[in-house]
Amino acid sequence: MRVLPDNLKISIFLTGCVLIALPVFLERLHSDEVLYWDIAHNLYTGRGLFSSVENRFFTGHMPLPFVIAGPFSLLSDSIYGVRMIGALFTIGCAVLIFVIAERLYSRQTAFISSLLFLTSFQALRFGGRFYLDQFGAFFFLLALLLLLKNRYFLSGLSATLMILGREYWLGVYPFLILFLLIRKEPVTRFIVPFAMLVMGGLLYVASTVGLNYFYESQAIVNTLKHLLNQSFLQENIVSLAKSWLELVLVNGLIFLGFFFAWPSLKDSKLWLLILPQFAVVSMVYGFIVNGGATQYPLGLIASMSIFAGYGLKRLWDTIPLLVRYESHFVSVMLVIIVFQFIGLNIVATKVTLHQNWGIYGFGYTDDAQVISLLREKAAGEYIHGIHGGFVESRSRWNWTDFGVQQAIAEEPDWLITFDNYVQFIQPPEENSSVEIHHIGPYLVFHSHPRGHLSEFIVPADFPKWRFRKK
Repeated sequence: MRVLPDNLKISIFLTGCVLIALPVFLERLHSDEVLYWDIAHNLYTGRGLFSSVENRFFTGHMPLPFVIAGPFSLLSDSIYGVRMIGALFTIGCAVLIFVIAERLYSRQTAFISSLLFLTSFQALRFGGRFYLDQFGAFFFLLALLLLLKNRYFLSGLSATLMILGREYWLGVYPFLILFLLIRKEPVTRFIVPFAMLVMGGLLYVASTVGLNYFYESQAIVNTLKHLLNQSFLQENIVSLAKSWLELVLVNGLIFLGFFFAWPSLKDSKLWLLILPQFAVVSMVYGFIVNGGATQYPLGLIASMSIFAGYGLKRLWDTIPLLVRYESHFVSVMLVIIVFQFIGLNIVATKVTLHQNWGIYGFGYTDDAQVISLLREKAAGEYIHGIHGGFVESRSRWNWTDFGVQQAIAEEPDWLITFDNYVQFIQPPEENSSVEIHHIGPYLVFHSHPRGHLSEFIVPADFPKWRFRKK
């Protein structure tokens, strides 16, 4: 097999900068990352973990990503600062994948594993945006690496940060302990950081603020309350099956490599840390309802990528025709990865519902125009739409996901929504009370005076790509 240079970690980092960090300036805004930016920004402007949309202390997710990214929300009045932190954590995942895979297998297969992750759907689509999933994934990979190095206390500390990064990793934590027990390795040092977190948490909830947070918090119980309702899974089992099929389709190489690496996982007992993630992802409400082309499986994809490079090499070695060309394995895989990257971009552009370009969903220029319009004209007014988060002169800001009906009923001064989320009940030119701006995929309505939106528009059927239509 061809010998690769020693500085591959630097190569992985630089490749990640090109694939993940550079596009952050071009990617269209996603609603969740704006809501997260608002919380992180409020944390470092003296308001605490406060959501301007919910108008209360935020209890929806664990706080660590907001603590880490918050200072970078102050660098500018845009999303770029916190996006760059999310991108760096995603790139960090790729570097950790390389280090772990090299320790378990070889430099060549580790290199392929890292590239498979960097070109995965989840990394390309969400890795450069300010989501929470890359934080939990990073600390899981770091915990695993430290575990393999027998640094049990530091591994336990990273595993604790993993939970504080993304709450559903709590479902994986017990299996880290089980992994240690089966391998007859020290457990006490590993669980000390988590025990300290629990003790600190108990002291915190003893306070008035803490008790309020504890009872209102949806960070962990939100998913469970859905899944403990038996009818929920019965009603959504088909949607869950579609979600997994979507995930396999957009990450085919990783799943193929992971499948052929299975004997290695059995021998090392590492399957104990990976298989539970399949169950955890299957219990995430957003994954069940919104599909596999979402951010929720990013940690699972990162974990599977560790083994995927080795698995693909093992598959290569089982094909007699390819064995004699062993030295070309890395080159051939690079070509395949490039073609996968091109294919994902073509498909993503064709199936987009909102004029997004490529796998990244380029289109931030439209967002910038909407924000500029609002800053110019919406001072002191009520804005309903994610872009309102960047308008400090607003009187009020709200956003209700796909709840266009609620938005119309509230009769804001400004409503920003996608053009395929609403339909007109009278021709636009016949209504002089509502000003309309069509910017890219967005419709920006300005009702002056307020109270005329409901006379003008109604919600349209929520658009779904063909595979998701019932």
